[in-house]
Amino acid sequence: MSPDLQTALSISAVGLVAVFSVLSLVALVVKALTAIDGRLARAEVAAAQSAALVTASAPAQDTELDDLTLVLITAACATVVQGRFRVRQITRVAGSRPSSWTRDGRAVLHGSHVLPKPKGAQ
Repeated sequence: MSPDLQTALSISAVGLVAVFSVLSLVALVVKALTAIDGRLARAEVAAAQSAALVTASAPAQDTELDDLTLVLITAACATVVQGRFRVRQITRVAGSRPSSWTRDGRAVLHGSHVLPKPKGAQ
């Protein structure tokens, strides 16, 4: 065999080994990423199921909204937006309780709206 042919064959062999090594490395990285993605998906499903169990075990709340509350919310939106709008959905925030700051502020506000007694009334 001529030396040029031997050089060409050795370069070809080295090239084939390099290409298949890189392909194997890429295949391993893809397999690892697929496994990680599967674990994350299972964790999300488990979290969603546990959240559904917590929601199902929570006491049922009154989901109906009376007309007065709906009118008041719509009026508040109209005041803020000051233009054309449409209320599409009203969602109650679960588990929200007014803080002490909110309760004190409401008490001050309600106390400031005291009507004077009519004259002659005791």
